Amino acid sequence: MENGGSVPYSIEIKYQSEKPNSHPACQVHLEAKLSLTEVNEGESDEIFVKMTNLNKEQGQPMTIARISLPGGLEPRYEQLSELVSSNTISFFEVNNRCVDIYLRSMSPAQQVLFKIDVIATIPGKYVGSASCIYLYYTDEEKNWIDPMSVQVRSSLKV
Repeated sequence: MENGGSVPYSIEIKYQSEKPNSHPACQVHLEAKLSLTEVNEGESDEIFVKMTNLNKEQGQPMTIARISLPGGLEPRYEQLSELVSSNTISFFEVNNRCVDIYLRSMSPAQQVLFKIDVIATIPGKYVGSASCIYLYYTDEEKNWIDPMSVQVRSSLKV
């Protein structure tokens, strides 16, 4: 290039964050915590979940919590179905390492507390992805929480 001409260019950047930044306008909040961070293969563990509507004056439409499980843990489908039967949650889906929990609506300042039973299936140390909560129609406004981690000890005696 002569006489200070410019060269066209483009750049592509990809990155992954352990926990993305939460959106400040998100109207719902999530807490999820394993009761045990070390468990033996074949034993059960519990994830305590709290979904909160932060708005004290206004209810919220359909709300989704995506609970990311660390590897080595499998959810108990029967227990998730019991949560639906008892009207604690409206619906659930299990996709890859995530349990998606749906609430049809949330009242002003409502808190929904429940637990998800999981079974330790594969020995090892695992860290899940960050979990999040959001309103179905504004999925760009998410509240993110730190990933859960677990160590599953082998049941074999060596």
